[in-house]
Amino acid sequence: MKPEQQEIERLRREVAKLKAERDILKKLSSAKARLRGVETALCYPLWLGG
Repeated sequence: MKPEQQEIERLRREVAKLKAERDILKKLSSAKARLRGVETALCYPLWLGG
């Protein structure tokens, strides 16, 4: 395999890895936002004084 082809393959693997990491971070961010919503809903009556 030519050096150029090896570099292309390496970059393709890196892109795939970065996409997977991005997807994990998106899911984590979404989960954290949902938890914040639950916390807000649970604490809301306290803000009203009761």
